[in-house]
Amino acid sequence: MKLALIGPAALVLAVGCGGGSGAAGPAQDPGSAFRSVGAPRIPVPAPPATATAPGAHTSYHGNGAPSSHGSYVLRGERPVAHGVWTFWLPDGHRQVCGRFHFGQPVGCFASWTREGFRVTGMASGGEIRPAA
Repeated sequence: MKLALIGPAALVLAVGCGGGSGAAGPAQDPGSAFRSVGAPRIPVPAPPATATAPGAHTSYHGNGAPSSHGSYVLRGERPVAHGVWTFWLPDGHRQVCGRFHFGQPVGCFASWTREGFRVTGMASGGEIRPAA
């Protein structure tokens, strides 16, 4: 696990894509771990505040808790998610962390259960497929 500090208070977590399910152990079927997390859909980053706003962006839930954090780059005149993004639930639990490449989810994504168990998988068609 690699931590990087970006800005005064933003923490980005880069996750490695491994087997199945964090602390759940290697004997657990990765598919069953995803079922315990919920729908394996990858969240879509909220649009930036202004149409030409590249750079770091944090959005918030109605209760003031962070909803997502990541960066935008311009693709033509349109800002698109690019780099590592992290998403949280309204109650503050981390939901999903993964990488976007010019607006498309790519590579390894991690999802967390409410108990804090990490489940990793690969981005495919907007969903997370369990890692082999």
